Amino acid sequence: MSSRESAIPAIIHVSREAFRMYSSLSRRTNRPEASAEEEGERVERKQRPFKDYEQAFFLAAALGIIDGSKMKIEGDKEQLLRTEFLKNDDNYKPMRQLIRSKYDVKDDREVLELMTEFAEHGIRELHATYQKTNSIDFFQIAERVE
Repeated sequence: MSSRESAIPAIIHVSREAFRMYSSLSRRTNRPEASAEEEGERVERKQRPFKDYEQAFFLAAALGIIDGSKMKIEGDKEQLLRTEFLKNDDNYKPMRQLIRSKYDVKDDREVLELMTEFAEHGIRELHATYQKTNSIDFFQIAERVE
């Protein structure tokens, strides 16, 4: 395997649909143009359940792992965030270790690919729940792990 094949991507890409879901659930985006939002959008954004895309991504990936469900990213893709933001997050190492211990992966590129596919499933569940209830019950999610 060449080093190019196993290189970790610099950007995490998700489907366009998933990107819209992350945007609707996160208070802070990683896009510069988001700072030009109108006042009403900023106020509404403060009510969203996740502080940023990273937080939503890790919980979405965890839900995918709990459900044993993942989705390939097909069709048009959007840039969600830089891989370095994920790798610098406190949740990255435990999630990486969990994936490496549960699944047959060769390298960190495959870990990130699996993480993204699990998150692609999980964000849909989070978004559907938020659309129905206007909240995310983190305690209920934690109980599913048991």
